[in-house]
Amino acid sequence: MNYKKQVTVLAQQLIKFQTTAKQKNEIKKCLAFVVNYLNKLGLKVRVYYSNNIPSLVAAREIKKHYQYILCGHLDVVPANSNEFIPRIKKVVFMAVAALI
Repeated sequence: MNYKKQVTVLAQQLIKFQTTAKQKNEIKKCLAFVVNYLNKLGLKVRVYYSNNIPSLVAAREIKKHYQYILCGHLDVVPANSNEFIPRIKKVVFMAVAALI
C-alpha cells in the first residue's frame, strides 16, 4: 500500500472516534488504537496521565530528553454524530476532526 493510501486509511479510522471531552471511554479506545498502531510500526510507547487525561510518547527508544518532538491531540470539539463519518471530496478529507 502506498503512503497516500496508508494516510487516508489511518485518517478515516481516527475520524470515526468521537473523542469529545465528555466521552472518556472513546478517548481510551482511540488511545489504545494509536498505541497498537505505533507498536506495529516498531515504535516503543509510554502513556502518561495528568488529571486523568492520557498523553503518550512514541519513539524508537524511550528516553528522558528528545531533540525534536511532534505534538498532537486525540480530543475533538463536540459535533453531530454524522460529522464523525469520514468523507473524501476530491483529495480533501472533511470531518469534525480533520481537514487534510
